[in-house]
Amino acid sequence: MKTFNDIMQYLKPFEDKLIQVASYSDVLGSQKCVIIFEAIPQNYLELFKPLSRHLRLKRMPLPLVIDRMFIKTSLDSYPLEFIDMGSLYHNHFCREDIISSMSYEPNDVRLQIERELKSKMLHTRMAALESSGHKAIITRILKQSILAIMPALKGYLFLTGRGIPNELSEILTAMESATMLKLGLLNDLIQKKRSEEADVYAYLELLDKLQNLVDGMGNAQK
Repeated sequence: MKTFNDIMQYLKPFEDKLIQVASYSDVLGSQKCVIIFEAIPQNYLELFKPLSRHLRLKRMPLPLVIDRMFIKTSLDSYPLEFIDMGSLYHNHFCREDIISSMSYEPNDVRLQIERELKSKMLHTRMAALESSGHKAIITRILKQSILAIMPALKGYLFLTGRGIPNELSEILTAMESATMLKLGLLNDLIQKKRSEEADVYAYLELLDKLQNLVDGMGNAQK
């Protein structure tokens, strides 16, 4: 498995400006990385060229580069991304574990879950319409959409006060317990080699049910 274990070799020149460097993974195990500065250096594009070349050769994604002020002013706007990041991460450098100290307002989390689910419903429906029934395209659309809603499912578990697992099967099991919905469909679609239009209908119906539950949370808060 490709990892970011060698990343600090390329961050040594500005280590004194770093707060934290951590890697984490999505539900399929693909690695991601976040680099947190006290303040992002003005010449960061030049400084990052060696690391960018190295990661391109490894065919790995570039890290998310942020600073303390961005986090401080963004927890209300992007709580799902930070919850996802903090559910399971490994520090490569840590002057201060800022990831573990993040806190979120429940209503901010709920609102972003609502936006994400509605967005994926609309985008998936439109992409499926444009696919003209091509099974390979439908398969790709569904897999991309399912991976994209995983942070929203973790956010839902956060709102219920449950632990937030990182494995796909564990997330779906926890969500089934929390919602009483059958979410095994999501795992089936991830594994499926050729999806059909009927799978699109089933997926969108499940998203609609999840959205109704999130709306119910919002009504309960009023």
